[in-house]
Amino acid sequence: CHDWTRNPLSHLDAQSLGDMPLVVIVAGARLELATPLDIHWVQLQAKMAQLSSNSQLVVALGSDHEIFVDRPDIVLDAVRSIIQQ
Repeated sequence: CHDWTRNPLSHLDAQSLGDMPLVVIVAGARLELATPLDIHWVQLQAKMAQLSSNSQLVVALGSDHEIFVDRPDIVLDAVRSIIQQ
């Protein structure tokens, strides 16, 4: 079992993704709840976005874990932005 609280990005082999297009989408509920775990999770998502010099960190307000269900518009916008690059 992976311990996400100790080393959440240990499964990533790359230290950098260079300028690879990357969109990291964070569930808005994480910010709305603002528990210590939620804040930590958002910080980890921001760190993941820093793996690429060509990245965006998007907060999907009004969404929970299943962002693709709650905010499909944001997911589609992210996919389109990657495809257009």
